[in-house]
Amino acid sequence: MREKLSKAIIIKCTTTVFLLFMSNYVFSQVQYAKKAQTPEDKRYFGDREILTDSVRKANPSEKKSLYLIKDSLYRYTLGEGRSTKAGLVLVTSEGIIITDPLRYSGAIWLKDELKKRFNLPVKYVIYSHAHYDHIGGAEIFQADGAKIIAQQNALEVVLGEKLPTAVPDITFIGHEYKLQLGGQTVKLNWIAPCHSNSMINIYYPRQKVMHATDYCPVNALPWNDFTDFYYDGWIENLEWLSKQDFEILEAGHYEIGKKVNVALDMEYLKNLHDQVLDLIRRGCSWDQLYRLVKMDEKFKTWIGAQDMFLRNISGMYRWVSNHRRGVW
Repeated sequence: MREKLSKAIIIKCTTTVFLLFMSNYVFSQVQYAKKAQTPEDKRYFGDREILTDSVRKANPSEKKSLYLIKDSLYRYTLGEGRSTKAGLVLVTSEGIIITDPLRYSGAIWLKDELKKRFNLPVKYVIYSHAHYDHIGGAEIFQADGAKIIAQQNALEVVLGEKLPTAVPDITFIGHEYKLQLGGQTVKLNWIAPCHSNSMINIYYPRQKVMHATDYCPVNALPWNDFTDFYYDGWIENLEWLSKQDFEILEAGHYEIGKKVNVALDMEYLKNLHDQVLDLIRRGCSWDQLYRLVKMDEKFKTWIGAQDMFLRNISGMYRWVSNHRRGVW
């Protein structure tokens, strides 16, 4: 009798523990899902300190353009030549979605241009990543009711770096966030830390256009010495890109590209990394190493080949040096 009673108690206790575990697990998953879609509470940073931007003003002499890429998706550019920055504008029957307002001077112009051409409200502004040269001026659209969407890591950067732009209204965690408006879908994918830990890929399925800002430059070397750089994640993002179904690549600067540019960028980056790692392992000092790294002929016609290659070597040398250990 006692043995049966003990078994019954054990079964009951085990069942209770299991149910408690499952209820906590389900609750945590629900909270996780809610967090991915819950607006940020602005009461916590409404009076935040921001830094001064000396060019935060209208600039009529600055070159700007807005032209159709494909099926209601427009390319918005600011500047010219090597100073060209670019974002995307999706026009739907219910309103407009902007990816990267770029700078305050451009955002002022873009607001007026969209009003003149389409007379539709800007509903959402997406941050590709939390670098100020791509997200400045978002507060102009936020003041008119647009919601700012970003990967969750972008929030800390905007606040911590005191960036003079809009604080995101909605942040997401996980690898995908879908935005729907006027019968169109925009997919936001975070893969891994890359060129910043808040970098997302923005995909427009109807148009088969991929927006991969900064880390997949079109016929150009990566900028400078790989500032805010995660090599492994950069490669992971490029490998993910290579498997996606798109025809047009928007890289946030210079010209529009195609899927073939992904493979070329990956080849350049891996080749640079492997050369630097091999030379370090052979005991080369920096003074020796940077003279020995070679650029493949196919990249010598790229934008920045003359003035960015040494900076790229320097950035890769720094990253490799900080992410290896030999005998010690």
